[in-house]
Amino acid sequence: MARAADPAPTKQIEDLLTCCVCTETLEEPKTLPCFHSFCKKCLAKYIEVQREKAQKEQGAQHLFDCPMCRTQFELKQGDSVERIPPNYFINNLLEILPVIRQQTQKLRCESCKAQAQATCRCIECERYLCKNCLTAHKNWPDFEQHLVMTLEELAKRENQSKAKGKPRCQKKGHGDKYLEFYCNTCHELACMSCVVLNHSKANHDYHPIDAVAEQHKKSLKTTSAILQRTSNEVKTTLQKINHATERLQVNTKRAKDMILEQEKEILQKLTQKVKHNTAVLLGEVDRAHNIVNQRLVQQHDEMKAYHEKVNGSLDFAKNIIEKASNDEILLLGTEIQVNAKDIKKDCPKMKKPIHDGLIVYLTKTTETIVGNLNLNELGEVACDRLPLNADRGSIHY
Repeated sequence: MARAADPAPTKQIEDLLTCCVCTETLEEPKTLPCFHSFCKKCLAKYIEVQREKAQKEQGAQHLFDCPMCRTQFELKQGDSVERIPPNYFINNLLEILPVIRQQTQKLRCESCKAQAQATCRCIECERYLCKNCLTAHKNWPDFEQHLVMTLEELAKRENQSKAKGKPRCQKKGHGDKYLEFYCNTCHELACMSCVVLNHSKANHDYHPIDAVAEQHKKSLKTTSAILQRTSNEVKTTLQKINHATERLQVNTKRAKDMILEQEKEILQKLTQKVKHNTAVLLGEVDRAHNIVNQRLVQQHDEMKAYHEKVNGSLDFAKNIIEKASNDEILLLGTEIQVNAKDIKKDCPKMKKPIHDGLIVYLTKTTETIVGNLNLNELGEVACDRLPLNADRGSIHY
């Protein structure tokens, strides 16, 4: 029984071959210098939108940010995405994607007109074969040394590269020959014709692809290890940033709650103090009223008593004038006059109110009262490592 393909590498390949713009499998992929790939039409639309935006803002129309990682790449004004070279590796992965997905997608035979369901692939012929074509392939003497692998075998991680087509030279006149050499001097793949025509000079260092690939693979493993360490460090930093962000949300709410609680407490204390001071002032008004009122009442009582005394003598004098006989007038007139002089002497010296009844409250403006509270010293907001008034661009960790 064939062992099922490892789902983890399959998922990695499918992610690599998914356009982050349309989230579909790449079509006519274009790979940017940062190694992120996009569908040709998706990238073309993105660049068109960015150019229109740059034109409105009068910005650069030849520099763009990768939609995935924001790494900047250049595409000169007037150039289309056709100028972005295809990625050989990505294109080859797209070729073997049906093999990886063979459990859900049925491959068709590439050797018969019936296009029956494929069961295997000839590595040398670079063709998928059905059962009938496989039988004919085995019976053909020239194909005895050809390596044939089942789809289940090709789906294994270690065999996936064998499902890719062999690279062929695209230069005119080279007959679509296999690219079998790599020139270290020119940093390019070459077929036999390329070697004879372009790389045969003494200063050209070229070798078979397999030999050079092993050297490059060793270097790439070292580079991959460095990148892996960097990736782990960045992942750890991202986790710390996420933790800090979550902590920031919690502490921000806590700080706001503390400020609101302080506000509530201050208002409560302030209200109590205002009420206390108000009561004190009301008491002072009552005391001032009582003192003045007491003196006015006393003055009133004294003046009223004197008034009654004066009126008593006045009424008696009037009755004598109107009703008394001459002898009565003679007997009492002198006494009344003496009494009147005595009453005049008893007149209180203060004939005006000892107080005019005016009592006022000399208030201060609310702005002055509140301003003197020094509310600017309620507290302060502080961040552990980043001052609120610092220039973010100048902060280094």
